[in-house]
Amino acid sequence: MKEIKYMQPMSIAKIAGIAGLVMGLILDIVVIIAGLIQGTSLAELFSNPTLMITPIIGYGIAWFLAGLFFAWLYNLLAKKIGGIKLELN
Repeated sequence: MKEIKYMQPMSIAKIAGIAGLVMGLILDIVVIIAGLIQGTSLAELFSNPTLMITPIIGYGIAWFLAGLFFAWLYNLLAKKIGGIKLELN
């Protein structure tokens, strides 16, 4: 049985940030499809590029910060109550 006693916060934050960017991109694609279904033209959807870029960057930053926080919290709790135990074969 192996125990994860410490997680590198920046490593977790980078992975979470990339996942957030991907989720922001998926959200933008869903918004574009929903707009097209409602009859909005592509020209109208892309008339303000900030509205398309902001969610991608926002999700990336938010998830990065969340990853940083949760890695820090995990490390704090792992010291007090023990880390996650894994059985590796």
